Amino acid sequence: MIGVVETSAQNRSLSVAILLFALAIGGWLRCSGLANRSISHPEIYVPGIRLPEGISEPAQRDTIFKVLTGTFSSDTHPPGYYLAMFPWTRLAGTSLFAIRLPSAILGLACIALLYALGAMAGKPLSGSLAALLLAANGYHVFWSQVARMFAQACFLALASTVLLLWLARGARHRAIVGTCYVALILAGLATHVFFWTLFATHMVWAFVRALPLVRPTSHGAVRWGAGELSWICRAQLLALILGSPFIAFLAYQSGNTVAELSGNGLQFLAAYIPFAFLLPTADSGFFPSAVPLTGNLAAWAFRAVLLLSGTFLLAAGLRETFRREDIGVQDDKRLPGTGRAWRLGWIAAGLASTGAILGFVYMTRYLEPDQVHQTIKATRILAILPALLTVVAV
Repeated sequence: MIGVVETSAQNRSLSVAILLFALAIGGWLRCSGLANRSISHPEIYVPGIRLPEGISEPAQRDTIFKVLTGTFSSDTHPPGYYLAMFPWTRLAGTSLFAIRLPSAILGLACIALLYALGAMAGKPLSGSLAALLLAANGYHVFWSQVARMFAQACFLALASTVLLLWLARGARHRAIVGTCYVALILAGLATHVFFWTLFATHMVWAFVRALPLVRPTSHGAVRWGAGELSWICRAQLLALILGSPFIAFLAYQSGNTVAELSGNGLQFLAAYIPFAFLLPTADSGFFPSAVPLTGNLAAWAFRAVLLLSGTFLLAAGLRETFRREDIGVQDDKRLPGTGRAWRLGWIAAGLASTGAILGFVYMTRYLEPDQVHQTIKATRILAILPALLTVVAV
């Protein structure tokens, strides 16, 4: 009944109207007053900003080499956002409006992509309402007005998920769509460390649908899954091999002092699961005595309810993801790029990824000794990771 309501002609028109309204509101919130606030310290890391030599942190980033070495030596994020901003600041300059505009545009695009996800799931009205909520989400509006990588990571996450669903539904020109999917995954892994969790979710979703399982039902046992790795799974293995150097780079960046801010996994989950840091904590910039909703038993009970609600919704979402019996992927044996071609592609990706890690290690030789972290030893060891993943894939 809900599906009929969602797909009725009247509600399809309503969903489009809500989407347009969401885009209008979202665009106004993200683009108005873009240059009103003064620059923040994290925004100084945008390449191209002129900074005095020798006395600034970060150092001026006016070359690709300085962007890479500066990011790996004094940051916890991959260099993808900064590399994307390098040509942009060369063309548009480094005014506050110029460096923040890409985040605003990508943040606005996230609204449309969220609607697209709902529409592809057969629920365009739900997608349009979700887009409206995102358009007015304070966190998303704020980070869409800051020259940082978060709006870009959100855009790449939504865009790659849209392409994943498109591929699973049997997209035409699958080789082109699949190539774009792998490119978006790699761009996401190069943008933010947490993108690995999204990519892992994609892989679990695809592999569960491909591996042979037997599931009992009221009509007897049914086969669950396609029984062989799908084209999507093989493309994901290619992306995993190509993205493995970022794991080695992250091992090196773990030596940065700022990496300690995210060292407590349980504390992070306790703040993230209740609707993505909805309530502030002492780690949000508040003095411990000034953190809201912590002064009495009722406040802590409210926080506990949010945590339990978030946990329940997360578990329900995972259950729904793997509940349906008709979750087999499209038959893609007819598609090019199977068998021997895939194995050659994985081997080539493994060689290229190994070269990228060794190139990074070689690049550190040109840094001052006091700028090289001891974790470079871990990076050298992880040079074998692409080869191990290639063996598993083959």
